[in-house]
Amino acid sequence: MWKAKGKGIKARAALVAMVVLIAAASVPVAMGAITFDITPDTSAAGARTGYKVDVTTDGYNDTVIISVTLPAGFSVVEPTGPWMEIATAELDGEGGWHAKARFESNKPDYRTKINATIANGATATYIIDPVDYGPGGGAHVGPAEVGGMYLEGDLKLPTETNVGYLNATVKPPDGVTLTDVSLDTKPFVRNPAEPGEYPFNVTVKYGETTETRSDGVDIVPAAALPVLTPIGLLALVGILCVVLAGATMRRKKR
Repeated sequence: MWKAKGKGIKARAALVAMVVLIAAASVPVAMGAITFDITPDTSAAGARTGYKVDVTTDGYNDTVIISVTLPAGFSVVEPTGPWMEIATAELDGEGGWHAKARFESNKPDYRTKINATIANGATATYIIDPVDYGPGGGAHVGPAEVGGMYLEGDLKLPTETNVGYLNATVKPPDGVTLTDVSLDTKPFVRNPAEPGEYPFNVTVKYGETTETRSDGVDIVPAAALPVLTPIGLLALVGILCVVLAGATMRRKKR
């Protein structure tokens, strides 16, 4: 009797599990957690540097919105000529799917325009206009549609006292599951002048799901140039005199 009852419970549990799996398969949901990493080429205060940003997930197969906060104190260096590579963004999906966007200064309006070339099987070039590199400035990207992918973004640069943000809306092509989004900025970022901890936050919205992760950068004091004392300066002059005298004697012997 107890044995027969146990079998009935197991059968009902299996049926419920099957229904849950079928329902889950029919609804586009985020699968698993996200990871967020941000890494500077150098963390010295006031240094001009590049940054690498990487957001990975277990997979999104519909529209996803990625928002990154930019701490106050960071700034951007304006390009000094045309065709200068400012940043690249890469998107990867299951099955080897790959898309890449390259951003470079425009010719002849390199101070106010950016060329964005997006490759995803097909290739298209868009002009981002206007672009403001000053504190609190920024730019709008898109909307761009290439190879069945939709891409749009907004950049607002921080100031000394206010945070900025980078928002990106991505819809992969039908049948593609997006797993990784990365951004590689070239040395057009200026670290804050004040050392300290600067937190970055990323929020990923997918359907009814919202996930937030944090990573940070420790800005350290810039390396100071050595200060020569009077004795050290005299020693340096003496060493240079010895080196020059030796070089002169070698030339005479020849």
